[in-house]
Amino acid sequence: MEAFASTSGFPAWLVLGFGSALLLGLYDIAKKRSLDGNAVTAVLLLCNLFTFLGVLLMWRVAFPSETLPDLGLRDHAMLAGKAGIVTASWLCTFRAIKRLPISISAPIRASAPLFTLVGAVFLLGERPGPAQWAGIAAALLGYWSFSLAGRKEGIDFRRNRWVLWMLLGTMIGGTSSLYDKVLLQRAGYAPFTVQFWFSVYGVALQSAILLARRPKGFAWRWTIPLVGLFLAMADRLWFQAMHCPDALAGVLSVVRRSSVVVTFALGTFLFRERWSARKALSLAAVLCGLWLLSLG
Repeated sequence: MEAFASTSGFPAWLVLGFGSALLLGLYDIAKKRSLDGNAVTAVLLLCNLFTFLGVLLMWRVAFPSETLPDLGLRDHAMLAGKAGIVTASWLCTFRAIKRLPISISAPIRASAPLFTLVGAVFLLGERPGPAQWAGIAAALLGYWSFSLAGRKEGIDFRRNRWVLWMLLGTMIGGTSSLYDKVLLQRAGYAPFTVQFWFSVYGVALQSAILLARRPKGFAWRWTIPLVGLFLAMADRLWFQAMHCPDALAGVLSVVRRSSVVVTFALGTFLFRERWSARKALSLAAVLCGLWLLSLG
């Protein structure tokens, strides 16, 4: 992908971000199917376990030269913090995804860049250019319009508790992108180091949660390992993109959430959900925003 970027004129981090978005869309679809009728904590742990196995597979097959540095207690605490943030976000969003139509849950989840952008501007001092601001605005308008479409399907966004769970998980997830920039650019950790230890601590934390809750009701589905493999590849591209010195966390988070296009288009077909003109226009707004981001 970096070679493509050098010949197309696109920044490498932007190309990597779009690749991550494509894989993340497939991950969302596999996740929705895996959660159907299953305990959230059990699916969460298994998905993260297969993500870790995917990381190990990529290490041995695609990146055998990469090594893990010796880390101190402070380093491990910072990487464990990443696992804690993401696990908290997933516990909220997995519960909502299980019960909401994917054509509603995916766009709500895609609003994470709004929280990331606010933090990137006010906390990290990022300054997107005019075209990038326009692209972010268009994409966020499309995400917001997606959410409004849910009202016509009988989902009251002010009273539906699963919508509120989705929003809470999305807000927590928005902080994860900012933390990634701190880990990869300011603290200087290599992408593989972050991905490896984040997966290790995620498995440990989610195992403890599963043992504490002891949920009932689980049926194996072959989409569960797919969730882990898609996420492992999507995260690899994401961490690599965020590691680029000129990468903008606010812009990258919007690009990553363009996965909603893949999730919505395939999800509505696979799960036989309603497709409306409003939703089609919302998709068009998202695509327009991504085009403007590319120009920026």
